[in-house]
Amino acid sequence: MSISTIPVDGGRIAYRRVGTGRPLLVLNGLAATSADWDPSFIERLASANELVLLDNRGIGASTDNGAIRYRPTRGRHRANDRGA
Repeated sequence: MSISTIPVDGGRIAYRRVGTGRPLLVLNGLAATSADWDPSFIERLASANELVLLDNRGIGASTDNGAIRYRPTRGRHRANDRGA
């Protein structure tokens, strides 16, 4: 699975796609990467779906230029990143 990136608000969000079928966005905790998922879990989901697994801003292969500061109680930018 190759990792792709897209530009979002001065950073780059890394993601990978696996499987075929209806798209399913697979999200994880703030400090985890898309590679942290259990492979058997991902394989099972990918058997019936096209999974889009992403690294949150500043985590894993995603970057953040420092222009956006996260606050634990505000998820607006994380939501924007996922809608990109």
